Amino acid sequence: MNRPFELGEKVVAKFSLRNDGTYPDPKLPTGSILVEKGTRGKVSSLGSFLIDRVVYAVSFENGLLVGCLLHELELDEVSVNDKES
Repeated sequence: MNRPFELGEKVVAKFSLRNDGTYPDPKLPTGSILVEKGTRGKVSSLGSFLIDRVVYAVSFENGLLVGCLLHELELDEVSVNDKES
């Protein structure tokens, strides 16, 4: 299981992320892919959904800001290894 992420942490999408109908852009219809698997991003803010689920607002390298759940993200190991070097 993933650990929670902090603001500013670099992450990677574990799956292709689709618009579930909540993305606020009419040019991106429900079901369209917002972020491809493996796209890198940075945690911009934290929120909640249904009181008990943390939602991470992630600014992805494709320019989109997308709300993600913990299981949809993983730590960007490349950025972690760069810090350790």
